[in-house]
Amino acid sequence: MQPEKQRTENTDGLPLKGMRICALVSNDTSMDSRVKKECAALAEAGAQVTLVGQTGAKPYAGDITQLRYELILTQKTDPIPEWYARWGRETVFYPLRVAVNLSLKPIRRRDFNAVRPWILQAVRGRAFDVIHANDFDMLATGARLARRSGAKLVYDSHEIYLAPGRLDRDESQMEVLRASERRLIREVSGFITVNPTIADYLTQQYGPPVEPVVIYNGATHCVDQAQPAQYPLRVLFLGTFERYFNFARLIPQMTAFRDKLTLTLQGFDRDGGVQRAIEESESGDFITIRPPVDTTRIVDSIAEFDLGLNNIFPRTLNEVMCSPNKFFDYLSAGLGTVVAQQETFLTSVVEETGCGFVYDQKEPEDLLEALAYLVEHPDEVTAMKRNALAVAPRFSWDAQKKKLVELYQGLRQEAR
Repeated sequence: MQPEKQRTENTDGLPLKGMRICALVSNDTSMDSRVKKECAALAEAGAQVTLVGQTGAKPYAGDITQLRYELILTQKTDPIPEWYARWGRETVFYPLRVAVNLSLKPIRRRDFNAVRPWILQAVRGRAFDVIHANDFDMLATGARLARRSGAKLVYDSHEIYLAPGRLDRDESQMEVLRASERRLIREVSGFITVNPTIADYLTQQYGPPVEPVVIYNGATHCVDQAQPAQYPLRVLFLGTFERYFNFARLIPQMTAFRDKLTLTLQGFDRDGGVQRAIEESESGDFITIRPPVDTTRIVDSIAEFDLGLNNIFPRTLNEVMCSPNKFFDYLSAGLGTVVAQQETFLTSVVEETGCGFVYDQKEPEDLLEALAYLVEHPDEVTAMKRNALAVAPRFSWDAQKKKLVELYQGLRQEAR
């Protein structure tokens, strides 16, 4: 796919006029609302922005002609011969298949954090002022490109990428990766992350040369007003139905909530397990699945609900400290938020602002007790909804993009 040419606009008086920025991300960007919003905000401030992403067999899902920045989608140049990789997938002789996969494992493990030459090739010969590397898997590539073009490096850490237990690596391998992040982070001129809890953790771990700037992935707009809680209570979950949300386990136990609440799951049911649980428990009259919508339309699509679930059962420190996109969407849509106490950042916001309900989650079934309480206390839910909409502007994208542009203005001043 050919990159869309940069749209030419009159940028007179804009703070980043003419600044050349190259953002790097390891996915195809079609679902990464944070990266898209950051690139658009920098372009709106006058910068010439190029976003380099990575695609597989499927084309980009969006309309690139409407982007304010240039999008280049690259494809991985696989060092593993296809005939050899096919042996690991298709050969009938089981011992050979196992042997091939064992030999490929260390190659595939090295790939995610190494310099990606096909991304460097996509922008060969171009000059940039700043390289914006999104997450640790793009940091080595970003650092190489920054050195090559004499640009400043910004590290945008969306999570604790190397949180204990997050990756399938033994401790000695994790130490090598942490040493790499520690070394590369010394090269950054700008450091961004997603919430204060993760900022404190990464600062303690690595001692970056610059103070992290917290940029929340807030929604681009809010609804006009929060509606009173309805009966039956309307409960929503946004996102991919990963196993650690335990819906396949919980749904058969929710028949007691029939006529008291409705549950809508909006997102991806990758293996069909949630749909099977609904069908087998005959709960389709009050528990439904509906497909995801474009990130720009999420807030409006969920404004009819009362409560949004953040019921992750944390397995790693990354999940304990996370600030998922859905949380900010719930706030902007005027939904109260149900949060497990183990989610430390979310709990701190809910307890400070009264925008939701915090429950202690020792077992997945503890969510059911929380819902039972909320069903019986609709006035409290109504208050949570009002508080959610009141606090939403603090995290809105309009507020967050100002911090991003200010960071880049500082980088420009340093270069003069």
